[in-house]
Formats: sequence, C-alpha cells, structure tokens
Amino acid sequence: MTEQLRIQLWLERLQPFKYRLLLVSLLFLSILSHAPKDFSLTKILHSIFLQVALVTCVIAVSQYRRLFWISVGLAVIAFSDISLEYLDDDQRIHTSTLVMSSLFFGLLAVTFLYDVFKATSITVDEICGALCVYLMIGVIWSYFFAITLVFNPDAIAFPETNSQDAHLAGTLTYFSFVTLTTLGYGDIQPVSSLMRTLCWLEAVIGQIYMTVLIARLVGLNLNARSKSTTE
Repeated sequence: MTEQLRIQLWLERLQPFKYRLLLVSLLFLSILSHAPKDFSLTKILHSIFLQVALVTCVIAVSQYRRLFWISVGLAVIAFSDISLEYLDDDQRIHTSTLVMSSLFFGLLAVTFLYDVFKATSITVDEICGALCVYLMIGVIWSYFFAITLVFNPDAIAFPETNSQDAHLAGTLTYFSFVTLTTLGYGDIQPVSSLMRTLCWLEAVIGQIYMTVLIARLVGLNLNARSKSTTE
C-alpha cells in the first residue's frame, strides 16, 4: 500500500467526525485566546491549537480535491507564520499570520456553510458543522479587528484596564463574539468608520445566519417526519 493511499484512507475514516474534531479545536482556541500571553506555556498552547484547527479544517475539506490543495497551501503558509511568530515577535510576521489565517478560515467557512446547507438529513456532525461556521465567523472577525488595529491603533476605544498588548487577542475575540451575538456591553467601542462598518456587518451576518440555520434545521426535521409518516 502506497503512502498516498494510506493518507487517503485515513482522511476517509475521519470524514464522519470531521466537524466534531474541528468544533473541539475551535472551542479550545477561543478559550485559550483569553488566557494571558505573558505565560510562555499559554502562548505555546494557543499556537498549538491554532495549528490543530488549521489541520482539522484541511481534513474537513479533503472531499473537495481542488479546494483541498488550495487550503493545504494556505495552511502551510499560516502554519509557518505561526511558528515564526512564536520564535520572533515581529509585527510583520504577526500581520502576515492574521491575514493568512483570516483568508484560510474565511475560505473554509464558506465551504463548510455550503456543505451544511446542502445536507438532506440532520446528523450530529452536520449540527457540529453549523456551530463551527458560527465560531469561525467570530474568529475571522477578531482577525479583521486585529488587522485594522495594525494600520490604525486608535480604531477601537478600549477600557483603560484592558489596553495591554498581552491581552489584545483575547480582548478582540471577546469583542468579536459580543458583537456577533449582539450583546453590545459597550465596554469596548469602535471609533473609526471602518471598524464601525465591520461591527455592524458582523452583527447582521450573525443574525441572518442563525435565522436561516434554524429555518433550515426545522425544514429538514419536518421533511424527515413527513417521510417517516408516509412510509
């Protein structure tokens, strides 16, 4: 058995659990982003789970050959940037990591969304896939916020007690999910016009996504029940 065939068989075995694996990695990534980065262990764990999320995304998209190789290319670049960022805390490497990660997760979020909505039945993995897309929207927008801050540090007004760079990733993740869920606590406020546009876009996308997703799941459930009743 060739090495390529072994990899293909391994990917096929993981397909039924692809979204469950991705959901776990995204949850750990979101949780670790709030931990203080002044501890080296926390920084290492955050880098590891970000790389694990990249790998699980590639596994999840392995059924689409052309997209698989595109995602592999983006993942390799992002993977390298993450490793270099840990070794050398350079602003250019950090910006490259943000851009490549947002491109990677954005491309695959659209793919997963298509995969979830084309499903003809409700399974545990499809529900996990829908949750993954929702979490990925929050993660992607936190990258958008971070990229905006690179070019305009005053784009967001932070509380005085939480403006340190060591906690910036966790603060932006918090701000992203507060915006996505339209909680709007008001402790962090967008200042620039671009940041305000990003905020209302995320809020609208989050609401539309949840509305359409619930309608889709209800429709699939009713369709399954009508089929079972007919039979």
